[in-house]
Amino acid sequence: MGGLQLPNFLAPARIVTMPNPLAAEPLGTTTDVAGELPRNALAGGDSYASSSDNGGLRCSLGFNATNGAGEIVNVTAGHCDPNRAAAGTPDASVVYELGAFDAVGARLGTFAKTSLDNHDYAIIRVGDDQKDRFDNNIVRIPGQTPLAIDGIATPVVGAPVCKSGARTGFSCGVVDAVDQSVEVGDRKLNDAFSVTICALPGDSGGTIVTGSKALGVSSASSVAEYPICEIPNIIGPALGNPPMLFATTLQVVLDENPGLRIHTS
Repeated sequence: MGGLQLPNFLAPARIVTMPNPLAAEPLGTTTDVAGELPRNALAGGDSYASSSDNGGLRCSLGFNATNGAGEIVNVTAGHCDPNRAAAGTPDASVVYELGAFDAVGARLGTFAKTSLDNHDYAIIRVGDDQKDRFDNNIVRIPGQTPLAIDGIATPVVGAPVCKSGARTGFSCGVVDAVDQSVEVGDRKLNDAFSVTICALPGDSGGTIVTGSKALGVSSASSVAEYPICEIPNIIGPALGNPPMLFATTLQVVLDENPGLRIHTS
C-alpha cells in the first residue's frame, strides 16, 4: 500500500457564517461499558487505514452502527476515502486495521457511501469476518475504560463535549457554534458545528460526544498545521484564538440514511 498520507481536509478552516448563541445544555453522566467485549473490539477513535489506487490515508473510526439492511457499519469522515467516486462499488476503497507505527493489519471492510461536497461523512461496510469486533457501542478513551454510547444528541452552544481520535486521543472542550458553513480548501462543509478542542491530521472521522451521547464526527481543524496540540493549546487562548475542531452532526447522517442506527447498547 505504500506510505500512508494524512487527509488534507482536516486542515485550517475559515468560518463563513456564524449563528446566534443558544442556551447551554447540561452534560449527561458517563456510563461504563457493561457486559463482555471481544478483546480485539474496535471502537470510535481507533486508527484505520484506507487504501485505493489513489493512495492510502490514516484516519479514525467513528460511531459503530447498523444500516437499514442489518449490516454492521461504521460512520466516519468522507474525506478519509481516497476514491470517493467508487464508494459502494466493487472498486471501493478498502479499510484496514492500523496498529502501532502504521502497521497495517486485518482488512476491516470497504466504503459503502461517501459524502463530502455538502456534509463530510462516510459509511464503512464492515466485512462479515470482522463484524463481531464492531458490534458494540464504545468510544475509546486511552488508558481508561471505554465510553458506552447510550443515545444521540444535537449540539448546543456551551455544552461540554469530548472527542476521541487516533492522533491526539481523548480530549474535551465546549460547543462554540452550531449550524455553520465552513470553507475548507475548495469545499464547503454545511450544517457543521465547532468545538474548542485541538485535533490534528489522523483524528479525522473520530467521534465527538457529550457525556454518553453521540454528537458527530471530526472533519476540519483550525490548528492542523501544528505537530502537537500543546502548542496551540497554550498560545491560542493567550491570543484569544483557541483551537477549533469542526464536525459533521450525526443527525445529518441519520437524516440522509434512513434505517441507519447508531449502536447505543
